[in-house]
Amino acid sequence: MANEINRVATPPTQSGNQSQSINPININNGKNQQTQGGSTVNSADKLTVTDSAAKLQALDQQIASLPVVDEQRVASIRTAIENGDYKVDAASTALKFLNLESALHRT
Repeated sequence: MANEINRVATPPTQSGNQSQSINPININNGKNQQTQGGSTVNSADKLTVTDSAAKLQALDQQIASLPVVDEQRVASIRTAIENGDYKVDAASTALKFLNLESALHRT
């Protein structure tokens, strides 16, 4: 179904100290309209969320519920450092930095 645009506003232009305001756009999609508090409400409009969007929303909520820091891993590394058992593999660390730099320059 195509929407009919009754009035299209042009963006404001500023010259000197003068500015123009933007006029509202009135979109009529052929459905019953009601005015409530100065705004137009289409009574027959509805929102349908696709399966992919629903999955993305569920993943977003799941990620939001995860802690930002893995406290257990931090504690184990802290203990290893305190005991002198934590070893840094310099070659592996350098290689990972090089891969990161390479990936950043490809984008």
